[in-house]
Amino acid sequence: MAAGEIWLQQRRSLRFKVLTLATAVSPALLAERRSSRGFASLRPEGRRTPLHQLEELELTRARLKKCSACGARILRRPKFLSLADRYASAWIGDNMDQERACLLVAQWNLAGVNHNAFEFEQPLPASPGSVVEGPALFFGHRMSCMVQEAIRGPAKGEDPKKALGLLTAYHLLQPLSHLAVSYPFAGKLSKLAPRTTMQEFLQSCVDGNTGLSRADLMFGKRTWSLMKLTADNAGPLIRMCRSGDIVGFWKTWLDGILGEYPEASEKAEEALALVIAEAFFFHCAMQICASEMKEGTMGDIDRLAVSLAAHCTSMEVSPSAKALGVARVLHIARRHYCPDVFSLQEFNSDWLLDPGFEAFWTSMQSEYDLIRPTIIRNPSMVTCLFIRKQNSDDTAGPLTMDSALTLKASSLLCSENFRNEHLRKAFASAFSLERQGAVMLDRAISNATGFLDRKAAFAVCHVNRKGKANKTKAARAAAVTMKVPAGEKAKKGVAHASSDGSDNRATVLAFKTLADLLNLDLLMAMDANSAADFGERKAGGAASQSEFFDFIHEIGVRHCYEHHGSKVTDPQTFHTVRKSRTFFQCQMKKAGKPDTSTKDFVLGAGGFTAGSIRGVRINKPSGMSSPDEQAARCNSLPSEDVVWRGDVCMPTIDFGSDHALVLAVA
Repeated sequence: MAAGEIWLQQRRSLRFKVLTLATAVSPALLAERRSSRGFASLRPEGRRTPLHQLEELELTRARLKKCSACGARILRRPKFLSLADRYASAWIGDNMDQERACLLVAQWNLAGVNHNAFEFEQPLPASPGSVVEGPALFFGHRMSCMVQEAIRGPAKGEDPKKALGLLTAYHLLQPLSHLAVSYPFAGKLSKLAPRTTMQEFLQSCVDGNTGLSRADLMFGKRTWSLMKLTADNAGPLIRMCRSGDIVGFWKTWLDGILGEYPEASEKAEEALALVIAEAFFFHCAMQICASEMKEGTMGDIDRLAVSLAAHCTSMEVSPSAKALGVARVLHIARRHYCPDVFSLQEFNSDWLLDPGFEAFWTSMQSEYDLIRPTIIRNPSMVTCLFIRKQNSDDTAGPLTMDSALTLKASSLLCSENFRNEHLRKAFASAFSLERQGAVMLDRAISNATGFLDRKAAFAVCHVNRKGKANKTKAARAAAVTMKVPAGEKAKKGVAHASSDGSDNRATVLAFKTLADLLNLDLLMAMDANSAADFGERKAGGAASQSEFFDFIHEIGVRHCYEHHGSKVTDPQTFHTVRKSRTFFQCQMKKAGKPDTSTKDFVLGAGGFTAGSIRGVRINKPSGMSSPDEQAARCNSLPSEDVVWRGDVCMPTIDFGSDHALVLAVA
């Protein structure tokens, strides 16, 4: 998926310069400087955006703590870290170079919008009433379980008439025949309905043979679906389930589909699998509303409606909610830990259409230089590198960008000599035993698809000490961020990685080769997409978690998890990604198969020694709001047990990405 890199090198001369590399970055972008403004000054006149309200609420909570005597909540001054203090007394590991400026790097794959609030498994609260989202969480869990019950078939002694698996698609789609006169599309669908049982249909979905996922994408803009619940439609839709108004459901569904896809009637066969799934989920929801409401497990229908709306907001199913969720987490990290570098992947440019997020993004650029690849083919999957500016002694970071050196390094990276001579030799040496080595190189350097041209963002900087330029030591550094998606799924008869050639090992090797050529040390923040196992994809050069750790060790690259020992190579004992799809979604082939792996790294090579890079994983943003005493003493990282839950799947109602945010000091 992506990488954000920083190189540091000790030079023999007494000059102190830093290289922060950026792939194909324009001079205008590097020269861009915005005046330093506080977050509050970005508020439009007479307007309070949700993000500004969020900040005020966060600050209020930060000032509250319980009185040790009576338990009452009292105001206190929030503990925000001082940049000057951090650089003056930088966290120093046992083997860290005490003359080097302390850098704090934040690495995060933001992840795209999940339009289905129940696509991924969620931890259930102790009871439905313990949190506002509680009834919704139990509703989603029950829906997923009912799909599994249908696949297993009727239990011994179960009434066949009540067995979900014995329902037929023909029976579920019969209500569409009542709408055939007004909606020819409905008439076509009802005639196409097979006599297949739901046990057979759902098992075929699990086997990947129905085209359900493809149909879901084909009609992805539909707005009336239990698989597309939003804060706006959740209440009306669940009340319709409670009333059992199946004809009303289909009429609203058809209006939404035909409004977005007027030609849908011509694609009835392609839509059939999706329509069967919609009918089955509506049937399950009607049963839940009838039985669970009667038993009082989820409260009344009004409570469930409110809970579903709150859950959809928490899971950020809309671009606006996702944007503000991203801003909330980044804002907490920036306010309390002041990272010198942010390496972000999968940024969606459309988020800037939200006024609140646009204000936040502008505030980021008032404190940081923003660097992106010059060539951006997909505006919804943009790699971004932020480097703290030298605006003042109070906010200055340890890096100062140098546009001239950046352009020089960028020219070298793109040169035929570097690619055909230096990279070719490096790849031949590292991948000599792999028949895909030459193919991996060709994909990396291809002008049409190579990741070196499209996926890297890096810049050349001067390194400073204590927030000021240091003239007594010599060093260079470089920061790089790039997108590193894994190989595509192997097609029948053909095994190949992603068409852009962005293999994880090839990415590290390419930039280590560049760092070595420039006599630099390498610090690289990266989403390596190193899954637990790639299966057939290994033919394309992608490395699994254990293989990736072995590879970086062989080429002399350190990582930020060395303090965890050997367990980091095993996905079952160490991970930064943990997600598992439910059966309440269209990619049933992936349901119930946990994806647990370590994909997010901060790496170092050259002058970095064992223990010189140390990182923590974060999926509990609330833990960042109040730095613990240890973090306050070292002025850098929170304790991982305060900000990380390794036993839960992501995303959660508090954390909108399936990738951990990694904070690392180097």
